[in-house]
Amino acid sequence: MATVKVLFFGKLTDIAGNEQLTIEGIDYSNQLIENLEFKFPKIKNNIYSIAVNNKMIFNSIKLENGDVIALMPPFSGG
Repeated sequence: MATVKVLFFGKLTDIAGNEQLTIEGIDYSNQLIENLEFKFPKIKNNIYSIAVNNKMIFNSIKLENGDVIALMPPFSGG
């Protein structure tokens, strides 16, 4: 089971109450998301992208010890 660091960006930082969090005992990215949505139910109401070690993911992947996961809401700019 992996210990991973989760980084929150934008309004997800406000929901989580912190910019980062360390979570232990996670094997797959979908388990991590379920864990976060249980801890922070308001995350479910948001659209966000997930990156593992600076690479966007679109399906569940196996997490390794020390992985860094970023949850990023849509970016806007002009």
